[in-house]
Amino acid sequence: MVFAAMVGYSHDERREISGETIEIILDTYASDEKDGFIYLLGLLEHKDGQVLKDEKLKECVVVFEEYCNAGLYIIEDWLNENPGDPSGVDTLLDKIYQRLSENEKLKDINNDEIEIDID
Repeated sequence: MVFAAMVGYSHDERREISGETIEIILDTYASDEKDGFIYLLGLLEHKDGQVLKDEKLKECVVVFEEYCNAGLYIIEDWLNENPGDPSGVDTLLDKIYQRLSENEKLKDINNDEIEIDID
């Protein structure tokens, strides 16, 4: 799910969850220290340190779920476009390599331009 959320984020696509859902239990991600991705996406989306407070946790979870949902649809499209790869491994690796290649071209990104309010 973390991979799917990162795919959704990298494509700048969120998709609302509809229908019956199972709520994300933070302990599922905290047990192997992946809960940081939930907080990271919430922080990147809201650009406000207040979102890290316990009472705002639900906002981070919603952001994570929506990026994850979008990412799952994107991954599904990738796999459907490559029916000759029944396991999907080659397709996913190809997409990862493509993204790495794109990122190499953007190495001179200035992280100083990112502003996050922390009160």
